[in-house]
Amino acid sequence: MSLTSIAIRSVKPGNRSIRLFYVRGLYLEVSPLGGKWWRLKFRFEGKEKRLSLGVYPDVSLRDARERRLDALLDAARLRFWTLLLKRDNPLHKGLAEL
Repeated sequence: MSLTSIAIRSVKPGNRSIRLFYVRGLYLEVSPLGGKWWRLKFRFEGKEKRLSLGVYPDVSLRDARERRLDALLDAARLRFWTLLLKRDNPLHKGLAEL
């Protein structure tokens, strides 16, 4: 089943949490009580992490896609600056000589 607005509205809660995956870690988690949360699953330092992107219907599918992209860009920037500031980074050594 493709994840669309109609599919999201029609999903019914079950006995356990249901995860409806969209793309590249983005999914909608439906709790047994009927709550629907947008989540982003990713890995950080080899461990699986989850980031909450908002509650459906307050955050639409379109908004969740945008928030996913923003979160991934923020993570990439953080990774870049972390690598840049490491003391053993060759680029850092080159910058220190300037």
